[in-house]
This record gives sequence, structure tokens and C-alpha cells, in this order.
Amino acid sequence: MAYDAAVLGTRQAPLERFARLHQPVLVATGGGIPPFEGAADALADAIPRARRKVLTGQGHVVDPAVMAAELKAFFEEARPATSSEPR
Repeated sequence: MAYDAAVLGTRQAPLERFARLHQPVLVATGGGIPPFEGAADALADAIPRARRKVLTGQGHVVDPAVMAAELKAFFEEARPATSSEPR
């Protein structure tokens, strides 16, 4: 997001645009880098159906098992429940 903001010339993320997203969004970081954590928090706060998750101890290259577990939980939570589909 920092690069996007720089390109836009505002140095600020366009949070008002993100606020128009109405689908579930997972905003995940590895933790430990304050500027990224703050940006992710602001993004998650701006998106109505965002879920914020810190993947503690993960860096830029996330352990696939950690990411898979988080994505599975996110998609299961975001999936609409129907009476004909098993959960």
C-alpha cells in the first residue's frame, strides 16, 4: 500500500475507495513491523467486512501450512450457509 500511495502522490492509502468493498476481505500481516501493522489495521478498519489477522512469526514468505489454515478458516467463515450444503 505504501507504494500505491506514493504513486497516487498523496502518501496516504485511498481508504475511502476500500470502504466501498462489500465482499469479505482477509487483511493479514506477519507482525512485528509497525508501519505495515498500522497500514493493515487502517485498511481492515476501512473495509466493512474485513477480517484482520496477524500471522505471528511469519515474514514476507509465509509458511504455506500457516497460510493454508488461515485461508481455510477465512473461507469457511465467509461462505454463506445453506441448508443443502454440509459445513
